[in-house]
Amino acid sequence: MSEPKPTRESLSKTPSWIMLGVVIGAIVALAAKENFENKEKARAANAPKPVVTKVEPPAPPPKLDNYPSLQAVEALFSDWKDNAIWRHDVTEIAVWDPATNTYPFFYELFRNGGEIYFRSIPRLTRPLMDIASGYPAPIRFTETEEMRAERRSRLFAPPPELPRLSPGSGER
Repeated sequence: MSEPKPTRESLSKTPSWIMLGVVIGAIVALAAKENFENKEKARAANAPKPVVTKVEPPAPPPKLDNYPSLQAVEALFSDWKDNAIWRHDVTEIAVWDPATNTYPFFYELFRNGGEIYFRSIPRLTRPLMDIASGYPAPIRFTETEEMRAERRSRLFAPPPELPRLSPGSGER
């Protein structure tokens, strides 16, 4: 014989609650996903734009095409070599550029016996000497910091000495 149909009250309600939990979980997951995507879009729209600043590259050193020929520099130096200040048989010079009215070309000179060797350098390592005559020369020489300090100290007279009183002289 066949078994009688179970009554409604005797059936388990667990599968219904499981199905209800799955449906509610799916609805919550979809809502959370949309909420998360909307927040990401809002953050992206409200995010400050990065500030782009232009950084100027440093001025390139003069190209070798613009440098005067070594023969011209040697000729200039031979005319002005009496003004050179040598330190350990090395000196530096700056050569005048009439196109820009500046001294943009720098050379280091090595002295070995009677021979002088020239090489171009990107910048000077010593300070330029002051122009004493007031007019620009075709080349300027450098001096060391010690020489500059000594020369400048000679320009200023030392303060006069005050008479010193001996401890038992009674003068006050």
